Amino acid sequence: MPKRRSDERVGLESKSHRCHLYLVIHDEDDRYAIRKFDLSLHSSSDHTALQRLPPPLISLESPMSGLFASIGSKIMVMDTDRPERIVPVFDVCTKYLTLGPRNGSRPFRPIYLPVGDSLAALDEDSSELLRQQEWGWSSWRSLPNPPFNLEDITSHAVHPDSRTIFVSTKTTTFSLDTRLNDTKWMCHGQWKLPFVGRAHFDPRLDAWVGLSGGQDTLGYLCSSDVVSTDPDDPSGNTQSPSWKLSKKRLFGDNQAEKHIGTNLVYLGVRLFCLVHYFSVKDDASGSNCKTRYMLRLTTFSLEYDKNGDLRTGKPSRVQCYSLPTPSNILAFRDPVAFWL
Repeated sequence: MPKRRSDERVGLESKSHRCHLYLVIHDEDDRYAIRKFDLSLHSSSDHTALQRLPPPLISLESPMSGLFASIGSKIMVMDTDRPERIVPVFDVCTKYLTLGPRNGSRPFRPIYLPVGDSLAALDEDSSELLRQQEWGWSSWRSLPNPPFNLEDITSHAVHPDSRTIFVSTKTTTFSLDTRLNDTKWMCHGQWKLPFVGRAHFDPRLDAWVGLSGGQDTLGYLCSSDVVSTDPDDPSGNTQSPSWKLSKKRLFGDNQAEKHIGTNLVYLGVRLFCLVHYFSVKDDASGSNCKTRYMLRLTTFSLEYDKNGDLRTGKPSRVQCYSLPTPSNILAFRDPVAFWL
C-alpha cells in the first residue's frame, strides 16, 4: 500500500493548480511588477541555489505612495495620487487589466484589510467597505471612522466569522462588525494583540497566527486565542487573549544577512509562507562592496507539539531570488504578497 501523504502536502498540492503566490516587486525603473511564484511541493528546489525572478505578469507605473489590495482574484492598485475615483485592477486568472472603484474622494492614508469576500478601507475621513459581485463591483459602503490614529496601528486580524475586523494600536484593541448597517467600533480593553502587521486565522490550530510584534522576538511566530465578538462576554472586552511564541526563529542566523522586511502569507491547512527581503554585501576588498538585495520564500507547516507549544515543521521548500536594486529601500520594507 503506498504511503499516505501528510495533510499539509495534500492541501498545498491540491490547491497549487489554482492558487499561487503573487508578489508586487518594485523594479529599478520605479515601476511595480506583479510576479507569480509556484510554491507546489512537487517542484524541485535547492535552497542554496539563487534563482531568477519569474517574468512580470504586468508592470505598472506607480509612485511610492501607491498601495495595493486584493479582492477575489484581483489585485487593485490603490494609487492615492490619482485624481479620478477609479483605479487599475489586474485579474490574475484572466490576466486582464480593468478599472475599479476607489474608496473616498481623496484618500489620505488608507489601510486596506481583506474581510471575507469584501475589502475594508480605513481612513481618517472616509472609511468604507467594498464587495465584489458576480455582475461587477458594488459601491463602497460607509463605515464609521476609526476612534484611533491610523499611524498607531500595530496589527490587525479578521475574526473566524469573516465579517469582524480586529485592530490593535500601541495601547488598545478595537473591533468592528463590517456587515451591520448600524455598526460601531467596540473597545476590548487596554491591551494589544501580540503580532506585527496582519495575523491569519488557522482553523486547524483554532488560533490567530502572525509574526511576533515584540522588539526582542523579530522573526518568531505567535499564535493567539481568538477574541470573542459577543458584547456581553466580559473576557472578550477586557482581557488580553492567551498567546504562545514559537521556539524557533524563522530568520537565519547568518550575520552577513541584513533584515529589511517580511510578510507572512497563509496558504491553508496549517501551511504558511514567509516572504523575507534582506541584503548582503558582496565579498570585495576595500570600501567598494556592492549591496545585493535578496528574496527568500520559506514554505512551512505549523502545529502544536505534545506539550502544547507552537512549533514549525521542517520547511517544505526554500527558494531564494536576486532582487533588483531599489531606488528607495522603503520599497522593500513591507513586502506586498497575495495568495490567490
